[in-house]
Amino acid sequence: MTMTQAELLQIVAQASSLSDYLNNGLFKFGTAQVNEQDIGDAKLTHWCQVVAQGNWEKFQKRLQWDGLDIDAANQIIKNLNIADNQPLPNWAETLREIIQTASSFSSQDESKISVAPENPLLFEDVLLPALSVARQKLLICLDSASFSPDYLPLKLLSEATYSSLERNLLARLVTLCAKTLEFEFYRFRPLGHSLLNLLEEVEKGSNSKIHYNAFVQKLLNDGLLAFFQQYPVLGRLVATRVDFWVESTAEFLQRLKTDIWEIQKVFGCATDSQEKVALTKVVEIKPSLSDSHNRGRSVTAITFESGLKLVYKPKDLALEVAYIRFLDWCNQGNIPLSLKVLKVLNRQGYGWVEYVEQLPCKDEAAARRLYKRVGMLLCLLYVGVAELRYDRTTVPCSSGE
Repeated sequence: MTMTQAELLQIVAQASSLSDYLNNGLFKFGTAQVNEQDIGDAKLTHWCQVVAQGNWEKFQKRLQWDGLDIDAANQIIKNLNIADNQPLPNWAETLREIIQTASSFSSQDESKISVAPENPLLFEDVLLPALSVARQKLLICLDSASFSPDYLPLKLLSEATYSSLERNLLARLVTLCAKTLEFEFYRFRPLGHSLLNLLEEVEKGSNSKIHYNAFVQKLLNDGLLAFFQQYPVLGRLVATRVDFWVESTAEFLQRLKTDIWEIQKVFGCATDSQEKVALTKVVEIKPSLSDSHNRGRSVTAITFESGLKLVYKPKDLALEVAYIRFLDWCNQGNIPLSLKVLKVLNRQGYGWVEYVEQLPCKDEAAARRLYKRVGMLLCLLYVGVAELRYDRTTVPCSSGE
């Protein structure tokens, strides 16, 4: 199935926010005059109800915050068009690819995707085409000719490790769409076939998922077009999540490729003979160890085949480096117990940090040392905060501050 440009433009218009209408140049406004009676327009009335609980005075005040009035609001509703020759946002093109891929998605395509039959995710079958698009976009972003060990990502990651990255994306997409898909399945299913029944069937590996399979096939028949026409904002969120994953994953892989020798130099694990062991491939990865930020980036832990474990942080680590140097300085002052000093490789806007294994205390003496070190670190924190407050109170202020 081929989605028409008009159908895509309709989704873009419905999924765009007010700031999109006003600021990004994609939309243009007509010149039709608005009559006073248009205030009773159903769309404008609904807008007023959502924003100001039907209070027109409050609604007008809210519009004024964005430099709008009732006439301008009516222009947005009635006379809004996509500007000629304006490129669509990236997410719209990604959504087009997802819909086109879903319309022709087959069992052979599914076999190439990183699914886990022993631990399926609810409604994952609906979103596998998005995963296929994500992989192709990633290969293009990395300038990789094929999905093979000769090119990124498999040049640095084992296939199982890469699969866990795709699995993480799939889980995020499922979380994003689960409530909506659950609602649509509730409307589709015959009476007596609840979502609880479906969950039990999935867990037991039952072959009787007739209604679930029919629901999935219904959505995929037109490549999810009708679904995203009904839920355009969700389509935008799905496509944006795919774009962010491609961007952040490609950035991580390129940084790892660039820094691999420096990582070997700073962190490379040594054998009993003190000779450094080659890092080889990453055989385990744990993404999304922090809240995502800056277009979906987050902390990631990796383990090399050599056994070395590192934490990748997509932010500047200058503050961490300063803190670690301070701890090292404290250790040189004959303190009662030495403090752990981590190895850090700080790069421009990101960095690599030695992995700290969480282990239980072996005995009572180890527990005592733990609490003593906690107290020492709290003391350093208290001194640092007190010093910061002192600096703020002693810095002279101008008369206007």
